[in-house]
Amino acid sequence: ESEIEKDLGLKLIKRRSKHFYFQVVFTEAEMKELIKTAEGSRAAFLETFELDDEQCNEPIDGLYLKTKEEHIRFIDSAPGMDEAKRRSYRDTGGFMTYSPRFTEAFQGGGDFHYMKDVVCHDVVHQCFSMWAGVDANAWLDEGLCYWFTDRMLKSAETHSIESSRTGGGAGKSW
Repeated sequence: ESEIEKDLGLKLIKRRSKHFYFQVVFTEAEMKELIKTAEGSRAAFLETFELDDEQCNEPIDGLYLKTKEEHIRFIDSAPGMDEAKRRSYRDTGGFMTYSPRFTEAFQGGGDFHYMKDVVCHDVVHQCFSMWAGVDANAWLDEGLCYWFTDRMLKSAETHSIESSRTGGGAGKSW
């Protein structure tokens, strides 16, 4: 049982691939799809920018939940987060850190394709951060994520609700 499972009171399916460690509340088959989407998104990012494997090689952990209630329980149990950030993240569709590399999101009212969209979007955020080493403006950071999601899945459903970390328009839906 992982620490996250203990904190959330959930039984999670766990899978490690070469570059990712995911914990999810989805089925084994859906987990395979999420890992496949993550590895494919990473590979597409490397190919597009003609990068070698070492330029985007930090492991990325992911937690993918189904409900907003599960998301809020995660935010409320996340270690080292101050109360102001907890209040802010409770109202978003997920949480991401770059050191360590971690992403969390929930399905909410969307279908499973939405979760694949989120995984692709978040992997591109993480890969761009590893490669560029900068906190880019929202138009570039989000634009790349949308472009890759459209390229990989023919969708771009993930909404960037708050881009305050980049100064790119907090509170606006991109």
